[in-house]
Amino acid sequence: GKKSALPGGLLALLLGALAIRGLLVVTTDGYLYDTNTFSAWARLLNERGLAGFYTGGFFADYPPGYMYVLWIIGAIANLLGISQTSQAMILFVKLPSIICDLAIAYLAYRFAKNKLGKGSGALMSLLVMLSPMLIIVSCAWAQIDSVFTLAILVVCILLYQNKTTISLCVWMLALMIKPQALLIA
Repeated sequence: GKKSALPGGLLALLLGALAIRGLLVVTTDGYLYDTNTFSAWARLLNERGLAGFYTGGFFADYPPGYMYVLWIIGAIANLLGISQTSQAMILFVKLPSIICDLAIAYLAYRFAKNKLGKGSGALMSLLVMLSPMLIIVSCAWAQIDSVFTLAILVVCILLYQNKTTISLCVWMLALMIKPQALLIA
């Protein structure tokens, strides 16, 4: 048969990491200042549109990259009739970081597997998936650092592969997510 992109053991680890994150998502509200801010931005983006978001009258200190994600979250929440202050909205606000956590773990697996072997790849992925820092920051606090980190990891992998032009494009996307990309450059 066809060889799977995800070996069974890695798939089981990813599902286990997702379960741990799911438990934290439903048992914590996150850092309420940020979860409320992200929820409000998602609502405002859907009311004003992307072009009208930075017109003033409210606090907005993030560059526009992550606003696209919040715009999608707000559109889905509006479509489903989800209140800005509901537990479901907190889940939606946390979901991009959780997805990026798992993507980081998968990329760590792929990169380490190609360089060091399958066992080392699985170990690297496990270390990422079970990192208390990633779990707390993404799931408990609802921060978007994993979204930014995924973009930077892709930049590093592309640079390693000597794909400088595409890596610069991804770096510019990372810069639009968080200005800390300037420090990494």
